[in-house]
Amino acid sequence: MNRVLLINPPYYIPDGTDFFPSFPLGIGYIASYLQSLGYSVKILDAFAEGYENQANYHRFHRIGLSDKEILSEIHNFSPDIIGISNMFSLLHYSLHSTAKIIKEYNKDLPVVAGGPHISAAPELVMRDKNIDFGILGEGEYTFSKLIKALRYGEDYRDISGLSYRDNGALKINRPLGFIENLDALPFPAWHLFKMDKYLYQKASHGGAVKKRPFMTILTSRGCPLNCFFCSVRDTWGRRFRMRSAGNVIQEIALLKEKFGIKEVVIVDDNFNFNIERMNIILDYFIKEKRRLILDVPNGLFIPNLNKDILLKMKSAGFWRIFFPIESGDEFILHKIIRKPVDLGMVKQLVNYCRKIHLDVVGYFILGLPMETKETMRRTFKLVRELKIKPYFSIATPFPGSDLYRFAESKGLLNSYKIEEYSAEYNINTSEWNNKDLKEFILYEKFKLNPLRTLWFNFKSTLPLIVKNPKKIVYYLRRTFHLVLQK
Repeated sequence: MNRVLLINPPYYIPDGTDFFPSFPLGIGYIASYLQSLGYSVKILDAFAEGYENQANYHRFHRIGLSDKEILSEIHNFSPDIIGISNMFSLLHYSLHSTAKIIKEYNKDLPVVAGGPHISAAPELVMRDKNIDFGILGEGEYTFSKLIKALRYGEDYRDISGLSYRDNGALKINRPLGFIENLDALPFPAWHLFKMDKYLYQKASHGGAVKKRPFMTILTSRGCPLNCFFCSVRDTWGRRFRMRSAGNVIQEIALLKEKFGIKEVVIVDDNFNFNIERMNIILDYFIKEKRRLILDVPNGLFIPNLNKDILLKMKSAGFWRIFFPIESGDEFILHKIIRKPVDLGMVKQLVNYCRKIHLDVVGYFILGLPMETKETMRRTFKLVRELKIKPYFSIATPFPGSDLYRFAESKGLLNSYKIEEYSAEYNINTSEWNNKDLKEFILYEKFKLNPLRTLWFNFKSTLPLIVKNPKKIVYYLRRTFHLVLQK
């Protein structure tokens, strides 16, 4: 049990959804940690390496290497164990379809699932008999302990963060703790990846990048907030843990030396949660004299922002700011979402960003169970007042979130099937059903930006038109309905 294959599987995504190859930091860290213990590790990023291979697959759009190509890589490397990453619940089929072909190839080859989806919903994932083990939470220590136990015939049943079957019965060991000293982890195993697949992409998961080559980094883990719709705590825990400023700077310097990066995309959930550490990192970028630019697409902790911090971020190379505002309605924001955001403060910060020529993007979520059309109109009104680029998300009840548990307990879910509740518009309330919500949001978006809305409406409908030309009538009727309403 020495040869370990880590797979980022092909993506099976709904038509009209865009995903770009973004460096898979999770398996990058696990690979480097396993190598530090002496294991022989290979990474197969089937999504990125086969990104040009795109085809319709039943009701999905499949992107990545073919099953034949994946099995060829497995045959050539001859691993003793395989780990499959599953980043998003939306991509659950990617995990299960890959596990299936592996077991058909060799039923005795141990298959391990890891990532946020199984961390949030191990009971769902482990229904698949093609998956032998699941890693809950951080993977470095748990996965290495499992490999060691299997290698030496030791008992793995008490390993923290492991799910498995014992005589057919599912056992779930929730993580007892999380890695405290993140500096002790080696940097991601860049040498095991085909880096050109990431460095020159036109966008990261947070949208378009400004300069290439670019690379993503993670400088902290854990989120002390308790947002209603989020399940990140199942993977990283609630306690904020951070790498030291020196360790982060060392990684950035190494990325610059190895790959000549020009933009750093920081994918933390709370990069500015510790102001002292952030200031040290910003000072480094300021000394670099704008030879690098920065982006934080997951957003920033708004209560820790002020004019001085924003000006320093601008000086350090930030070219845009993502504000996770979430709602323009105070009740929804504070009592339902549970986010400590002062909307008056947000307006002041946005105005200052405009003054110092710092682009602003706002994240908003719509369609929560307690929302009405009036509360959602307040969100659109706020967007118009702020005059910022908005990203609207539909409240989607993913496993592990309080939103899912609440919607399930109140019977508000349109479907209880994972294949269906991973899609948007899965909540129905007494105020609206999902059809009403779709039309309402589309109309409000159209009032904000008619041309952009019509383009995205066409873009999302095009795959349906290609499959079924009769859908062109549906698209035209929907478009004329919008125009006439306005």
